[in-house]
Amino acid sequence: SVMIIGDSKATVFQINKNIPGYKCGWALGGNRTTFKDISFRGTYSDSTLQDGIFADSCNGIYVTNIGATRMAGSVVHMRRTGFCCGMYTVNAVRGNIISDCYFDSCQIGVTVDTVAEFITIANTTCTNGGIGIFTAAGSTNISSCGLGTNNYGIYMTGGSNNSHGTCENTHIPHNKQYGVYIT
Repeated sequence: SVMIIGDSKATVFQINKNIPGYKCGWALGGNRTTFKDISFRGTYSDSTLQDGIFADSCNGIYVTNIGATRMAGSVVHMRRTGFCCGMYTVNAVRGNIISDCYFDSCQIGVTVDTVAEFITIANTTCTNGGIGIFTAAGSTNISSCGLGTNNYGIYMTGGSNNSHGTCENTHIPHNKQYGVYIT
C-alpha cells in the first residue's frame, strides 16, 4: 500500500500535460492507496486526459481532503477494465472511498466508470464544472455531496453492469443542463 499525504491542500500538484497526476493499477501495487491533504491544478483546455488520480482495477483506495481546480479530465477516475494492469480481476474496484473533497472548475469531479462497484462518494463538493459525478457503475453510493452550478450535477449512463446505487442528502442546485441526467 502507498500513502500520499500533503501538508494540507496547500500541497499542489500542477499538471500541465494531458497525463494523469497519479496512475495506479492492480498489478502495479495500487491497492490500499491513500491520498490525503493534497490539491491538483490543471490547465482546463479541450483535453480529456488530464486526470488527477486514475485508478484502474484497484481495491481499498481512500481519497480524502483533496482539492482541485481547472482539471481538464476527472479529478478522481476509478474504473475496472484491466487494461492498465494487464489482467481483469473479478473483485477489483470494490470498497473505494472518496470523501471530504472540493473540486472547482473541473471538467469532471469524479468518474466511476464501467464495472467499478461499491464506490462511496461522501461530503464532496463539485462546483462550476462540466459534470460533478459521472457514473456508469453499479452500487455507487453518493451521500451528503454538493453538486451545484455545473453543466450536470450527476450524469448516469449504462455500462456492462448498468447504473444503480443510491444518492442521499445531496444538494444539486442551479446546474446549467440537468441536476441529474440518466441515459
